[in-house]
Amino acid sequence: MTPPSTLTRYRTLIVEGHEGPGRGLLVAALARLGFQIRHMPAGLHHLDPALPYRELLAGPGRLAVDSQLIAELVHGPLRRGRSRVTWIQALDFAEAVAERDGA
Repeated sequence: MTPPSTLTRYRTLIVEGHEGPGRGLLVAALARLGFQIRHMPAGLHHLDPALPYRELLAGPGRLAVDSQLIAELVHGPLRRGRSRVTWIQALDFAEAVAERDGA
């Protein structure tokens, strides 16, 4: 587990990875550190997959997002032959997270 002092220097954290107890524990620890937890829906927006993320990142406060967007870049091609998220959308998302003092 990452030490709290490492996590609290960020205003925004994106949680990606395998669903399971470790991920649940990380999200719970972030809540205890004062992060607002937002769980994104499993299905992506049909026209602009990054839209809900951009809207969420525009808000105030310390935020931890339990995400699916980056996983789509990996699993989309394996499951459907292509990703529903373009690399431009993924880079825009990464830039929005970075501008919000995030990781």
